Amino acid sequence: MPDQPDMTDQTGQPTPPPADPADTLVPPGRTRDPGSRPAALLAITALVALFAAVFTIQQLSLGAEPPPDPEQIEAPGDLQFAIAARLLTRIAAASDEDQIRKMIAAEVQETAFEPADKLRLAVVNAELLGPDAALEQVNNAIDDIDKQRAPPETDDPAAESPSSDEPDADEPDPAAVSLAQVRADAEVLRTLYAEGPGQLTDAERDALATRYGWFGRLALTQSPDGSVPGTESERDQLLAGGFAAIYLLLGVGLLMLMVFITGCVLLAIAIVKAASGTLQRGFDPPAPGGSVYVELPAIFVGAFLLLQALSILIVALGVPPESAETAGLALQWSMVLVLLYPVLRGVPFSRVRKDLGLTTGAGVIKEVGAGILAYLATFPLLVSAAIATFVLIAIKTAIQQQLAGPDAQPEVPANNPLFEIITGSSPLTLALLVTLAVFWAPLMEETVFRGGLFRHMRSRVAWPIAAVGTALVFAGLHGYAAIQLLPILTLGFCFAAMREWRGSLIAPMTAHFIHNASVLAIVIILVRVLAA
Repeated sequence: MPDQPDMTDQTGQPTPPPADPADTLVPPGRTRDPGSRPAALLAITALVALFAAVFTIQQLSLGAEPPPDPEQIEAPGDLQFAIAARLLTRIAAASDEDQIRKMIAAEVQETAFEPADKLRLAVVNAELLGPDAALEQVNNAIDDIDKQRAPPETDDPAAESPSSDEPDADEPDPAAVSLAQVRADAEVLRTLYAEGPGQLTDAERDALATRYGWFGRLALTQSPDGSVPGTESERDQLLAGGFAAIYLLLGVGLLMLMVFITGCVLLAIAIVKAASGTLQRGFDPPAPGGSVYVELPAIFVGAFLLLQALSILIVALGVPPESAETAGLALQWSMVLVLLYPVLRGVPFSRVRKDLGLTTGAGVIKEVGAGILAYLATFPLLVSAAIATFVLIAIKTAIQQQLAGPDAQPEVPANNPLFEIITGSSPLTLALLVTLAVFWAPLMEETVFRGGLFRHMRSRVAWPIAAVGTALVFAGLHGYAAIQLLPILTLGFCFAAMREWRGSLIAPMTAHFIHNASVLAIVIILVRVLAA
């Protein structure tokens, strides 16, 4: 019979059982988060799959514009173009310099892609360059429309026969109906700039003002010899606000320059202190293991995907688009319940607060101040990321045009949902957008990504790697085209750096609040006040 191991020490007292091998991997002073390794593996798999689904759906939806509605009263076009063209035309009208007018007209022309926007461009040209330039633009627009309406040339007889997959002849293509209406509008504008508004019928005048709004009303004050007599007051009203726009843009530009310079100084100080080791870190990474705080972002992304499905279902049930949009924004507030998940998993609330960084840190005032300083230091990086994004988009556009050839239609940029909500939504919808941007986003996104996901990743990797990982998920859920995500990635990385520096989430929440509130305020002022 083999000898039994001696389970007593030299004093004869029983010795404790051997430690679990997993516990011996815990570094001194670090504790493992609640949960298990199998659960963590499952949560990571779910997070990757759900994120891929949301990101793919969003990217596909960017290029899937709904077909034009033949019964739509307003002429279709790019909303961002219409806003920018109105604003720039008012600015140019406030200037007597021909060079400035020509420069602005050229800038507007570079962004006119849709057929209806090319007619709006004709109105801009009439104001900035004269009626002859407007008539030339109308003729160019008509040529482009006729090319789009012409059937494609082919040597295959089978291609000329109707396919069973094509719409029935009794059901005209909505896009073709819309393009035909724009073609008719072009003829009205050609008559206006060649012969004058007096040659238009009352129905044509009303249709022009109704379908093209500000542009149509401005066109009706124009003629081959200049403005129409008796319309000076209406014309002045339509072009008012140019100086206000100039002053506002100069003020915003000066403020951004001051913030940029201050941010560069603060960023340099932070880099020097970090390199010298004098920048203290307030975040204590946990020991490897645990799963609750990686389960939290998986639940969040799953809820986000479910919310998108509900929004699609609401539209499918026949709810008007604006009501469906308002309902979707309101339902987004229900995702706050996701933050209770760790407590429902059995983790004490006091520990959840501490682990996720929902603490006062060195004091609320100090943490808020740290968030303000950190955002200022982030601003130069954000500006650099924005410039890099513009360069990448320009390179992509140039390559696409080179490959497509000179006769190809340029790619129409997707409308920004933010502009659509601000310009065409009810006060309730706009209020929901504001509350989501300045309150919901800092609370939810910082808690889930910098509080939960960053903490879980920090248990195994260095903070820069964890910051990049959380920034990728954070940016990918924002619904922008992949080529436009660099500024959001930069923000996500810097927010994670703030979490590493302070430990508490107050600093990144403050920075997140400042960014969203300032961007939203500037856009609302420009769009709603100056370009209304």
